[in-house]
Amino acid sequence: MINRDFIEKLAQRLDVEIQEADRLLNGFYSGMVTELLAVRKLSIEGLGTFTVKHIPLKKTSTALSVIYTPPCNILVFDSRISGSNDTWRIAVTSLFMTRGDARRFAKILGSVFAKALNQQQEICINGFGRFFLDSGTYRFFAEPSLEMLFNREYQDLEEVVISQQDEFDRVRKKSRYVLSFSAVFLVCLLLFFFYKDIQYREISHRSIVLNPQGTVIASVKRDTPMRSVHVIPAVHLDTLSRKEVNADSLVLLKNSYTIVLVTFMKEVTVHKEALRLHSEGIMAFVLPAYEKEIKYYRLVTGSFSSHQAAVERINRMPTKIFESAYIQQVKKTVVLHGEKGL
Repeated sequence: MINRDFIEKLAQRLDVEIQEADRLLNGFYSGMVTELLAVRKLSIEGLGTFTVKHIPLKKTSTALSVIYTPPCNILVFDSRISGSNDTWRIAVTSLFMTRGDARRFAKILGSVFAKALNQQQEICINGFGRFFLDSGTYRFFAEPSLEMLFNREYQDLEEVVISQQDEFDRVRKKSRYVLSFSAVFLVCLLLFFFYKDIQYREISHRSIVLNPQGTVIASVKRDTPMRSVHVIPAVHLDTLSRKEVNADSLVLLKNSYTIVLVTFMKEVTVHKEALRLHSEGIMAFVLPAYEKEIKYYRLVTGSFSSHQAAVERINRMPTKIFESAYIQQVKKTVVLHGEKGL
């Protein structure tokens, strides 16, 4: 946790109890993690700018070997503010403050942050990282669990060391494979054109039947008597009963509340995580969203009529699994599908 002196100063400046200041800080820190995972860049008043930087695959050659270092993502800190200040916006989305209250909170929090940095005090940002003196240098260190989230797609990759002789043999074998593949590709290309010519001649004697949506549903020879084709109409959501909708879906009504578990940039990643959670008995649904024209994906669970009901549910969640979970109010009614919709 951040040192108590920091919380006391924030509580005094906000004119709230220490417990309330601690609650606001933890909610704000969860919002920082969510924002950074979504847009990979974050500017906080009084601290600076945090950016996720991609380090590509690196190849290093020595006299004895060739070393391949896998790609990774690292969190880089700059004490300058780059781009827009995200502090007040996080206060709005994560703490449900009005714009006026959020701007006041951002200004006070920024001044407390700036003073702590100037005095080189230790600042622990839960789930994000911390600032502290290391061998006489005041530095920022990212939370290992956060960096693991940035590098989930690379977590199974390890550094590979190949001797120079092995590398020479590999290149020689690759050259042979390229020549063999070229010959096979040439034969396949000739067979493809031959097949397409036969197919074209056959198709010229057939007619195509389309359904109302333009999808091919039958191909009938012209010399074959036409038979009626049964087309199954598309099933629309509004024709389903509430029981059918809830079987493998989540209905989020406007002005209700849901719990955001985690946010990803890539659609394939969020679907993999949703399937993993489903296999563990946790019903999580994918909710696409846009922020600054960037599309990202949230995993949400549950629909609650009140904020207090969502708070009670989130308090019962396992801390190690959903440390960054937070509550979000639904802006418009939407139906999210589970495993069948993935």
